[in-house]
Amino acid sequence: MKRCAYAVIILSVCVFALHSRVHAQIIDLTSEDLYVRTGFSERWTAHLPDADDTHWKKLPAVTGGKRKVKVRDLGLSGVPQRPFLSPKKYAPQTFTFITSFNLPDEYKDTGALLAMKLATIGENWEIYLNGTRIRQEMHLNDDGSIAKIRVMRDVIAPLDPRLLTEGRNILSFKIVGDPTYDDTGFYQSGPYIIDEYQKIFDENSETLTMVLLSLYFFVGLYHIYLFIRRRSEPYNLFYGAFSVLLFVYLFMRTHTVYAFIGDTSLITRIELSTLYLLIPLIGAFFDLLLDKTIHRFTIGYGAFCIVLSMVTIPMTLAFDVNLLRIWQVTAIVPLVYYSIIMICRRFWRRCMKALHTARSENKRGAVVYALADSLLRTVEGFLFIGVTVMFVTTVFDIIDSFFLSFDLVLTRYGFFIFVVGTAFILGNRFMSLYNDVEILNEDLAHKIQDLNYANKIITLSEEKYRLLVEGTTDCIFTLDEGLKFISMNRAMLKQISMQPNDVVGAEFFDIVYNDPEDQGLSMNLLREKISGFIDRKSPMNCKVRFKSAINNELKEYQVRLEYIDIDGKNEILGKAVSVIEDSLMKYFVSERLTFVIGNYLSTAEEISQRLVRNCVRYMDQQEVNYLRIGLREMIINAIEHGNLNISFDEKTRESMNDNYLEFVMERQHQREYRDRKVTIELSLNPQRVAYKITDEGDGFNYKKIFAAIKDRVNDDMLAHGRGITMAQNIFDEIAYNKKGNLVLLVKRFSGKT
Repeated sequence: MKRCAYAVIILSVCVFALHSRVHAQIIDLTSEDLYVRTGFSERWTAHLPDADDTHWKKLPAVTGGKRKVKVRDLGLSGVPQRPFLSPKKYAPQTFTFITSFNLPDEYKDTGALLAMKLATIGENWEIYLNGTRIRQEMHLNDDGSIAKIRVMRDVIAPLDPRLLTEGRNILSFKIVGDPTYDDTGFYQSGPYIIDEYQKIFDENSETLTMVLLSLYFFVGLYHIYLFIRRRSEPYNLFYGAFSVLLFVYLFMRTHTVYAFIGDTSLITRIELSTLYLLIPLIGAFFDLLLDKTIHRFTIGYGAFCIVLSMVTIPMTLAFDVNLLRIWQVTAIVPLVYYSIIMICRRFWRRCMKALHTARSENKRGAVVYALADSLLRTVEGFLFIGVTVMFVTTVFDIIDSFFLSFDLVLTRYGFFIFVVGTAFILGNRFMSLYNDVEILNEDLAHKIQDLNYANKIITLSEEKYRLLVEGTTDCIFTLDEGLKFISMNRAMLKQISMQPNDVVGAEFFDIVYNDPEDQGLSMNLLREKISGFIDRKSPMNCKVRFKSAINNELKEYQVRLEYIDIDGKNEILGKAVSVIEDSLMKYFVSERLTFVIGNYLSTAEEISQRLVRNCVRYMDQQEVNYLRIGLREMIINAIEHGNLNISFDEKTRESMNDNYLEFVMERQHQREYRDRKVTIELSLNPQRVAYKITDEGDGFNYKKIFAAIKDRVNDDMLAHGRGITMAQNIFDEIAYNKKGNLVLLVKRFSGKT
């Protein structure tokens, strides 16, 4: 026991001796007088000012190592006084600071390299030792304005031993900056010391601080990830954003950041902008965690802080300091609201509830039990601990910023306790959720067996669907009500040479062939017919020629469209069957038919297809197509100019106004025209095909009109006039009766059998 006691005494003496030696070596620069004046000259840097030189202002030495020196507070001649919240930008001024120190004898014995540590210095600056510059951060433009601000914390400047002298040494600082800005000068109170370089370097290390900040960053990212995976818990997003911004704010307050960002004005703006957002983010987290909604107070205060953050970016740094003072004063309100009204009140209610339970169960020390249980086992208790620590440290730092100038930044430790405690709370909630999931998994395992059986039934249904839809050679497809393809079966993709990726976004009319010789009439008639189908929602059938994506190969199909209901949503189911050559056509010889139709243009399209169908026995398909177009034009003329009594001028006018189809529909419903019919007689034999078309109109002077139409077609390129000219070129004979309401069309065959 005695040996142990002796060892402790000896160790204590050694520690005390080492401690005394360390402190004996420290040179406190605040313990010497400091002289300051406007302007700068290198000849001033080698000696202290004369006592009677009135250009210099003397700042007396202080005890305790604390002396904050801000240019704006020194009352120097020529230094402007900036009004509060003034946006004016003041030109930088130059100032000289001079102090001195005695080199202790023990430094001569050790021969250690010395260094000076400055708590802060800014905006641009140079350091001189006995008239020689030893470090500089001066970044000025040609006009004297500051190009890059270098307001820095924890500055280390090694002292060249060759420049040191026995006895008194002169230390001078040239500072250039905005004279109204808080950070121009030495804006923190300490430390400003000279000591061994290695010791200062070790003490200045921020390794532990960076580890702590990294913890904030990764905790924040983790909770943002949790929100992405589970959107039903938005408090994770706000807590994650708070933790990440806390990392950014505290990182901006380190001296490590200077290695990454050269202009410290950017560092200051980022620091202040993130600081303003911390309280609204943590307030939103409290609201969502406890009440599952963000309260109006948080929204209002958050909007105020966002405005502060946005205004901070473009304004001067001196103005930003004023904004910081406004925030520091107003921050007391949300701190009181969240700490006392929100957290403490809830914690008090939880304590009262626990106390009532403890007393009802006759527990010994009911008050202590209720307090401990509420403090250590509830969300409100953990939040109370964290918020209390954070509240106390934040209030202390605000008071310190205004009055004390210790610059301890206790908030960083308060935030650490709060972040770790809150992460523990959320971790417990996650574990509770995990336990609930485990219980649900057991129930899910039983239901999976039922789902497997249902899946077998669904698989059988899908196989039947595949055989019915994908196994057929008919084209099956679905459209939305905008006539855009939703799906196609493999048969249709193959027959029209499309890839599955090309289907999405394609429209029905994109695969319909538009014959340039047809002047777009067939396409317009098809659009009109499908428009009627959409209005009536009753099934429709039509013949359509589909083009192929390869070599524009034409394919003709019999298409059927009908509406279907899929989960309350209307879709259009289509089926297209390729029109194949009639196997009995080789036995066909002749036919005579008579058709009577109404005054509908779509009927003219359909009837013209039927009237030329058997002509393929004696003509090529291309010739049959031309024959159909010419015949359709004459039937349409019988409807338009005959039964509906539409003049060429009227058709021209309405076509130019893009209103022709509506004009025709109006005529179709007028009493004097609606009951009129067109009669078409067909006579087909191996030598020729003849058509006689008769309308119930008043007729026309076809010789005069033909000549006029021919001239106007050449002059005006009128679409309806070109149709009649086309018919003249297709048929071998065109003959009208005297009245002009009957036309005979004859086409002779060239000998195909």
